[in-house]
Amino acid sequence: MWIESQAVLKTMLDLKRNYQVPSYPVHDSLIVPKSKADRAVMQLRAHYFGELRSYHSEPTLLDLKVSTWLGEPEASKGS
Repeated sequence: MWIESQAVLKTMLDLKRNYQVPSYPVHDSLIVPKSKADRAVMQLRAHYFGELRSYHSEPTLLDLKVSTWLGEPEASKGS
């Protein structure tokens, strides 16, 4: 859990400081503008494996996936 939280936090800071991309954490994921999803995936992958390498000698290769949702937020439906 510590590795994931550090990777998400470092990714959020990196996106903000270096790419001016806003992000919002939700559980074990990040919400970012759709146009910046590829950048967010690259940064999250880099930070996750960077954290993993500091705890383990050989990281397990994981297939990180991105999903996008283009619907209305539940609160705005029917308004």
